[in-house]
Amino acid sequence: MKKRNFSLLILITILTFNISIAQKLNVTNAALALNNDKDLIAAKKYIDLAKSNPKTSDDPKMWSYYAKIYKAIFQESPDIDNEAIAKATEGYLKCIAFGEGEKGKKFYRKYYPRDQIIVGLAQCGSAMFNFGVNAYNKGDFNLALDSYKKVEEILKYDEKKLLSNSKITKLSIVKNSFLAAKGMKNNALAKELLNNLISNNLQESFIYIEMSSLAMEEGDNEKAMEYLKDGRSLFPNDESLINSEIDLYLKLGKTEELISKTSIAIEANPDKDIYYVVRGNCYQNMGKINEAIKDYELALSINPSQNTALNNISSCYIDLVNNINKEKNKLSLRQKTKYNQLDKEAKTLLGKVANYLSTYTDLNPEEKDKLKALASVYQQLGMYDKVKETEAKIKSK
Repeated sequence: MKKRNFSLLILITILTFNISIAQKLNVTNAALALNNDKDLIAAKKYIDLAKSNPKTSDDPKMWSYYAKIYKAIFQESPDIDNEAIAKATEGYLKCIAFGEGEKGKKFYRKYYPRDQIIVGLAQCGSAMFNFGVNAYNKGDFNLALDSYKKVEEILKYDEKKLLSNSKITKLSIVKNSFLAAKGMKNNALAKELLNNLISNNLQESFIYIEMSSLAMEEGDNEKAMEYLKDGRSLFPNDESLINSEIDLYLKLGKTEELISKTSIAIEANPDKDIYYVVRGNCYQNMGKINEAIKDYELALSINPSQNTALNNISSCYIDLVNNINKEKNKLSLRQKTKYNQLDKEAKTLLGKVANYLSTYTDLNPEEKDKLKALASVYQQLGMYDKVKETEAKIKSK
């Protein structure tokens, strides 16, 4: 009886040993498929078997190949597994965990050097960020948000600044997460993310614009105004904030109040071009075009490169030209003298539009719509050489 028990024990030991060897062979076969055969389908099959088995699920070698194989899949054959980026990320983070453990130096030396892990993790982060952007563009905001959370975890290990040099930063991640939360209409999460930026001193004007917008959605007009004022105190010359403040005053029917406040500010600081831009913008929105033009001209006399003033004064003169053209169209054929007089006035104003738009496009050469508008103005003025020159600029963009 004792002999039988002893024989059975030996048999169990042999079987257990063989099973263990078989499972470790899955890792070896995965490595061979990846490195020698370049067969990612086979590599995936073997590494998945190794991961799913308790004998090798926590094996450092298994995780090092799990990370490498799934990185190769998302880089070379993403159709093999649409979750390859997430799985590669899981693998690299596990490798980091091994490296930070008691036997970290051994792991880096024997299985996967830390420098290579950091590079692989950064590649995962970049791919995951782009995956999140694509998910957002398709309207899958939950998936986008999950992706950005993973990138934020990866960013902790961006020791070589590979992600930050690619403009993937804490700010861009939280900003994109906010957009996803906004898409989900999850205002509570959206506000939490914006406050996260503020608390981490990652200040940008859009934060205050969006916080104001959320407050408006909730019917808190005073809070909306307060956020914009806070933003203006930090970014006094930010055009987006200025336009948001003007829009809010218009929505609340407080344009005259804003004009009054701006006029007081001009009296105290007459050399601040931005105050004239704000007041001019108010006048323009109220249809007081001549008053708006005067303020924009004052702004440009202080700062000839004032973008908003250049853009808006062009729009004002175009409005005046359109009004003259409407008047011309009402004339009878016998009113030729009046028609010619109006036509001359329109061309004089178009000349001013050309000057202002030309300066604006020199400062902002990437704005094709403004270049097209400038070409149209040159066409109306009969300045055909300028038309060709401007069209060439458009084609070069």
